[in-house]
Amino acid sequence: MIFCERSTVLVQLCNFVEGKHEKCRQYFPKSKGSTECFGPYKVTNKETKPDPYDSVKHTVLEVESR
Repeated sequence: MIFCERSTVLVQLCNFVEGKHEKCRQYFPKSKGSTECFGPYKVTNKETKPDPYDSVKHTVLEVESR
């Protein structure tokens, strides 16, 4: 849906795990420069920007159809 709708911003409002419960799947590579494939899509972590708030992360992703 992100690729089809050409979304430019994606906001995740929960942690991947809260307590002992998985709340959200890891749908992008964690480290800068790494690439992972999810079905017909290739996702590359282009950059992780520092943020003054510890619980906020700003990650730049590139999504391509394979």
